[in-house]
Amino acid sequence: MRVWLQVAWVCALVAGCGGPLPGEPSHEVGSDEIAPGDVSAQWKRTGLGTPFLVEDIFPPPLPPPPPPLPIKDPLPTFLVDFRGRLFFAANIFGEGALWRSDGTAPGTFAVRDFGTDSSVSSLTVVGDRLFFVASEPTLGAELWVTDGTSGGTRLVRDITPGPTSSDLGGFTRVGDTLFFYRHLSTDPLEVGLLELWKSDGTRSGTVRVKELGPGFAFFEQAALDDDTLFFAFEDAEHGFEPWVSDGTARGTRLLKDINPGPARSGVTRPLRVDDGLLYFSAEEPEHGRELWRTDGTLSGTELAEDTVPGPTGSEAQPIALFEGRLYFVTLEPADRGARLRKLNPDPDCHPRSTVIEDLPNPFPDVPTVSAFLPLGGVAEVNGRLLFTLAYSTSGPALADVQLWATRGTRQTTELVRRRLVNAIDIPVTTLTAVNEDLALFAATDEAHGQEPWVTDGTPRGTRLLKDVNPGPANSFPFDFTRSGDFMFFVANDGVHFHELWAVPVNDRGHRAER
Repeated sequence: MRVWLQVAWVCALVAGCGGPLPGEPSHEVGSDEIAPGDVSAQWKRTGLGTPFLVEDIFPPPLPPPPPPLPIKDPLPTFLVDFRGRLFFAANIFGEGALWRSDGTAPGTFAVRDFGTDSSVSSLTVVGDRLFFVASEPTLGAELWVTDGTSGGTRLVRDITPGPTSSDLGGFTRVGDTLFFYRHLSTDPLEVGLLELWKSDGTRSGTVRVKELGPGFAFFEQAALDDDTLFFAFEDAEHGFEPWVSDGTARGTRLLKDINPGPARSGVTRPLRVDDGLLYFSAEEPEHGRELWRTDGTLSGTELAEDTVPGPTGSEAQPIALFEGRLYFVTLEPADRGARLRKLNPDPDCHPRSTVIEDLPNPFPDVPTVSAFLPLGGVAEVNGRLLFTLAYSTSGPALADVQLWATRGTRQTTELVRRRLVNAIDIPVTTLTAVNEDLALFAATDEAHGQEPWVTDGTPRGTRLLKDVNPGPANSFPFDFTRSGDFMFFVANDGVHFHELWAVPVNDRGHRAER
């Protein structure tokens, strides 16, 4: 402990460790002054066109479909930007296909149709390759890759030979390599063997890294650096703990048994803040759930801060790295709301985090409502960090989802919009940056239902983008994805199924100015 304090004292004397970073205000700055009715500059620099239906990929049957549900097949899924075009999976009535779009109807077509009894999923971009899982009767579900053309779409490897499917998941890009899991089980009710695999897009380069053994892999993985995968695995001996892999069997190992023995540390929300430095949330009996960090070594896997001393813990959840500081939220036991904090993530320094602002629970008198940070739902827009904050209940529905913005001080932290959802089973992580100026998200009001909205990061600069399903009905937009000169998303206008929509983005002149 004495050595730790000495290091902290030295760090406090070094410029950049304890004080503000270059460009970070050392005092609180007021919010932008915008007169009522004014349009902020961001709207003038970025032109958004009118959202439109790109293509009716899934013609509705007769009779017409019932009112839209939040998520219901068929619909475009796994939207990704690849080589300046949008790619996505389209599965309808037992037929799967890989599609692409340039934002026009003629330029929206199937790259590869896998025929009857097929499906496509898990699109993941790794460099100049797009990996995905496709199933069809003769091969089952296996790993495929494409360069974006029909002729360049091929099977990578029939991992489970013949028509039997491989159970693949957890696709993660690490440098130029795709890591994924293969689950083997003859009984879905039993814990099966789990294998870690990697692929470079060739058959010979698609190999099993290591058999992890009986257990479960939770989709809490990230690239620690361009050569190392950080992932969470649960086995009978260690419980749910952090692991790392360098792509070799020898280099695939338990990182640290944070909660010793079979008990779980419950690793969540891994966030890479630098090459070889990653923060995450974990819990153990002495400190409860707090903020941890790792450099990929046992000695470098440590408690970053005991924010709330003692076994209760702060329920710390990382948000993002923003202007050189790690932002995270903790849970306030008094009202089960959240507290926004930031700290210097430099592992050579150990300053305490700074409280930015309390984000109060709008339902303090309802004991079953509690704040949590949904996965994703983060964007940096107009010099502000935007993030979503959700409130769970004892049932399947969420009590509330809110959009917040901050520049890192109390006076620049404000609620931008609520409510973002109005029904169960709706994706809440729909916040996506258009560019440096604007972001799109889904929000709801009584007059329009749940529809696409746009924001420049301020309440005055936040408005409805389009009432896709006119009136109080919902279009349930999600999967906002930037590709080329369009922001694509999936929505239901009440006439069609969930279909592919796009909004033109004119920011080329603005980008050139930069």
